[in-house]
Amino acid sequence: MSLRGILILIVLLWTQVAVSSELKMIHEVRAAFFQSTVNRSLTEQLHQQLSVSKFSSPVLLGYQGVAEAMMADRVLNPWKKYQHFVAGTETLERALKIEPNNLELRFLRFLVQSKSPRFLGYYSKLEKDKEFLLAGLTKESRSEVPDWLYSEISSYLLASGEYSLSEEASLSQAMK
Repeated sequence: MSLRGILILIVLLWTQVAVSSELKMIHEVRAAFFQSTVNRSLTEQLHQQLSVSKFSSPVLLGYQGVAEAMMADRVLNPWKKYQHFVAGTETLERALKIEPNNLELRFLRFLVQSKSPRFLGYYSKLEKDKEFLLAGLTKESRSEVPDWLYSEISSYLLASGEYSLSEEASLSQAMK
């Protein structure tokens, strides 16, 4: 085998390892994120885990942004709260610019928008995201949505109160 062939093989193997480790990290980050929404003390751990890396995955970039925005709840200084929130939402929007039709990223933005104080002005896409999420949960789209994500989105939408009666009926119908 030539030197060029060996180099190509090394690059391919390195790429495979990098993609595999990023997929593993996505699963770990998802689990940590949903735990941190229940146990606020885990928010700082998630933020530390995600803030030390640059990601090629838009999904990891999105979780990085949400973790940064969540840090606004963990600090007392109003200016620091605002800085965390803005930095987090900017990172999340960068991820959405890369993959605007990613259901998981739209769900993350919906979460942040629905929980953010209105005076921060981060709610302009709330309605569009809700429509996108509801469309993603229809029976026609159901096979494309992983079970865990379907469960998280539908549970959160029902608990959020960010829907009309007809949307609630559609969501309830899709969950059957």
